[in-house]
Amino acid sequence: MDEYLRQAARERPDHPALIDAKSGRTWSYAKLNDWADRIASELTDHDTKPGDRIGLIMSRSPDAIATVWGVFRANGTLVPLDPGEPAAEIRSRCKRADTHLCLTSPETSIFDVETDELPVPTVDTTTLATDSTTDRTEPAQPSRSGNSRAIDETRVILFTSGTTGTPTGVRLTGRNLGASAASTVQRLEANPTDRWLLDLPLYHAGGLSIPIRTAMLGATTVLRRSFDATETAQAMDEYDITGASLVPTMLERLLEEPGVPKSLRFVLVGGAATAPALTKRALENDIPLYTSYGMTETASGIATATPAELQTRPGTVGRPVQAATVSIQDDTDKTVPPGEIGEITVSGPIVSPGGVDGTERDPDDHLRTGDRGFLTERGLLVVTGRIDDLIVTGGENVSPREVAAAIRGTHPVSAVSVLGLPDDEWGERVAAAVVVDETEASSERMAKTIRERLRGQLADYKLPKTVSILDSLPRTASGTVDRAALRERLLTEET
Repeated sequence: MDEYLRQAARERPDHPALIDAKSGRTWSYAKLNDWADRIASELTDHDTKPGDRIGLIMSRSPDAIATVWGVFRANGTLVPLDPGEPAAEIRSRCKRADTHLCLTSPETSIFDVETDELPVPTVDTTTLATDSTTDRTEPAQPSRSGNSRAIDETRVILFTSGTTGTPTGVRLTGRNLGASAASTVQRLEANPTDRWLLDLPLYHAGGLSIPIRTAMLGATTVLRRSFDATETAQAMDEYDITGASLVPTMLERLLEEPGVPKSLRFVLVGGAATAPALTKRALENDIPLYTSYGMTETASGIATATPAELQTRPGTVGRPVQAATVSIQDDTDKTVPPGEIGEITVSGPIVSPGGVDGTERDPDDHLRTGDRGFLTERGLLVVTGRIDDLIVTGGENVSPREVAAAIRGTHPVSAVSVLGLPDDEWGERVAAAVVVDETEASSERMAKTIRERLRGQLADYKLPKTVSILDSLPRTASGTVDRAALRERLLTEET
């Protein structure tokens, strides 16, 4: 991966590589390259060898971006971790990923060496930024860490969100990361003049991919430390942002009050399904919306819909990206014809070779995504839900998305999630968690009203037997609904 930064530093040494919206500081490609070189040297001093797995436990910051490149420069394997996770969970992931050492910053050095020690040493890399603002105009020299590792070796390990169980450590190769970045850049028609807003976690593919894409282009990453709708909109204006990557909840909050600047050429939204109402609202506001469908196992995007595709085929996630081959298969692994629903499968250079648990996968084999959907005659992908989200109640199949869409049509709601809860009589019963817009009605009355309005719209077996009015839905760091936490909450409320 290091070749992207080195090439940009040679060809565009003075061009802004990274802008920190908090401080206003800018690092050119030459300066960022130097910073990465110093971090790589520090890692070498700690006996880091090519292929060693390096944990990154740092908040989103310029230091973290430089450290990502420093690990790549040292030919290490990056393991980005959420510093907000409990220490026990971080220790567990470090152990499962077999990390050699972990890189931290002062604000994320949360481990007490006597009582809460990691199973590996930690290194603070922020002190290596001292000389990062030194003026320099000559092209950067090649890294002294040696030749880059083979393109099919693991370069990053990312842990999934774990919305339905224990997070899985996914191995991503240089080929996976490069093919994904190139495919997204091609679909968005991004170019070296772009300024791409980074306001997503680096421990998820959507956030980590941004500095890789901008370095591939020789473009600029504009970093924000944490999302705030008003401040993010201001930063977009102040730093002439042309592109942004968001999750649906971020876009919704931007549309609620500050709005999205008209200067944007693309707004890439992924990490969770974009509700049809949100898509419609964004397009009506002339936002250049690109909705993306992907997963950690494919280094982010599998398919991305352009604004034109969203206008002509609402609900689509677009055509598969250049590096993805998508097919729809039935339970017997047979490919079904266009228009028929089955499991979405994907193959190609973006597909992970396996996990930290030792699983191995041939990229030519189709990866079963666990999602249901279909391809249209024109090759557009439509996702209809999760295979394991299908609710089977009294022998009847119920689509959570169908019930959620019906609920949205009964009353103004901010969010809704439908899932199955265990039921002695029916096997599963349909349950809905709803966040309503401001109302004077009680939660009990609102739940009863929703059920009454659904009658006649849905078959009786599809009607939610449980409707809970909540202030908010539990979500993962990437913005998806944490279904495991929601299910536990609904069951707890009943006891």
